Amino acid sequence: MRHKFLLAAAMALSAIALAALPSIASAFETEPALNPLGGAEFPLPYTSVVSEGAQIYSSSSLLYFCESASGEGTVLGPHTGSGKTTLHGCRESIFNTACTSAGQESGTIVSETLTAHSVYLKPANEEKPHERPGILFTPNEETGKFTEFKCVGGLVIATVKGNGLLGTVVEPGFNEATNITRVQVAASEEGQQHTETVEGEIEYSMEVSFNGGEFEKAFLNSSTETATLDEEVEAETLEETP
Repeated sequence: MRHKFLLAAAMALSAIALAALPSIASAFETEPALNPLGGAEFPLPYTSVVSEGAQIYSSSSLLYFCESASGEGTVLGPHTGSGKTTLHGCRESIFNTACTSAGQESGTIVSETLTAHSVYLKPANEEKPHERPGILFTPNEETGKFTEFKCVGGLVIATVKGNGLLGTVVEPGFNEATNITRVQVAASEEGQQHTETVEGEIEYSMEVSFNGGEFEKAFLNSSTETATLDEEVEAETLEETP
């Protein structure tokens, strides 16, 4: 199920992007920050697009795929944002039937309203922290879900939950003024999310359940999501959380 919490969220997971930056001060010692330029102020609306779609894997197989995704949301402040992602052309991999969220056209999956948090991903070199800015997408606060949809003519109900999904900020770099951000969420076909840990060794993952059964770990792989803000912003490194 090709999802993209966009920088607007999520799987909908899916297409939410850096533009949707939120923060959990109690969980992270430091967080990257966005600063509006030219007199702009938060909140700042954004739209996002994932042109080549995404795939959702379990630990053993491809589950779903979607052809493309789009999203919209709001950057609420230097570290926080929220948004929704809409996935288009979604199908399951066994019978190739359409997967659809309630109230949507066939093959369209819509995420819950997701929150995005600016984080530092676990560095390759522990002696060089704060070098990998990322986005943490978390499920809807009220439902606890990323998304839910039906496949195989409504016979299969898939529910996607988890404590979070991490994306790597591809661009911009720190101290670069731009109204464009790009975020990559990647996983291998063998079922392994490329990025699951933030600084502080906190791990995040998604899981999927079918027809109310037990949840199993799930992995999202998508093409880069591009988010566009109405105003330019500049990302900077923060050494301390205010």
